[in-house]
Amino acid sequence: MTRAEEMLKELSRETAADDYVVNIVGAEKGLSKARELIDGAQAEISLSIWKDTFCALKESLSEAVSRGVKVYIFTFEDIELEGATVFSYKIGDAHHLFPYLRTTLISDGGECLVGEDCGPEPIFICTRNHSVVSLATDE
Repeated sequence: MTRAEEMLKELSRETAADDYVVNIVGAEKGLSKARELIDGAQAEISLSIWKDTFCALKESLSEAVSRGVKVYIFTFEDIELEGATVFSYKIGDAHHLFPYLRTTLISDGGECLVGEDCGPEPIFICTRNHSVVSLATDE
């Protein structure tokens, strides 16, 4: 029994790897995870975001800027956040030009949340998997 217990403990350590991909279903759950990543950021946040989602996260983003976190925002719409670096095309009817509303958030270059807020049950993924985080960063 002792040997089995030791093996199970070792197995549980192995499965706690940081590179798993977690599915998050639902807009509110996606926003909640985004807030968690923003609130936990120590150095840098990069995100590609739409105005509605930005408005839901603005308070957390402002607090991150106040903590000294560098915040970089890419958007097609007209978004402003004091203290952040914003790259915006300022397109007035961006919703009509793009078929989906994807959000990408990278926290401290090591964890990302990516998803689309469309349909009745939006699905987001969150991971520390280096390959996925790199793809999100390059995007």
